[in-house]
Amino acid sequence: DLGGLFLVRGAETGYRSWLKPRGPYDGFLLSTANWLAPQLAAIAAGTRTGDLDRQVDAAVAGAFDLVPGYPTGNAFGNSAKLMDQVMAFGDGAARAPGPFSRDGRPFPRELVQRAVDLAAAEGLLTAKGYMKS
Repeated sequence: DLGGLFLVRGAETGYRSWLKPRGPYDGFLLSTANWLAPQLAAIAAGTRTGDLDRQVDAAVAGAFDLVPGYPTGNAFGNSAKLMDQVMAFGDGAARAPGPFSRDGRPFPRELVQRAVDLAAAEGLLTAKGYMKS
């Protein structure tokens, strides 16, 4: 017993197996949950598993693969910003303003497009995104 401590899981994989009652975690870190909210909600509720688990795991791993060595920020923040841009604007994410790196500059359009391509490859891309729904 951790005395009422609320544990959240971040950008690791295997979300379904780590949530209570199967695992020790109560929820998800915002950096990941912000861009995967519908998917993680479905996993937590047990309403969708299997392919969705695989898609989420692959998308999280792929998002980190987009940003190694990026000159500002960190891999957690940079990958989350890129992928949230995609979820916000769908297939038009590379044409929308932002996202911005820690130094206040926009991420390169080609990097945003790679994030769009990743979401498409994992079956997570929508045409509009939540900002245009």
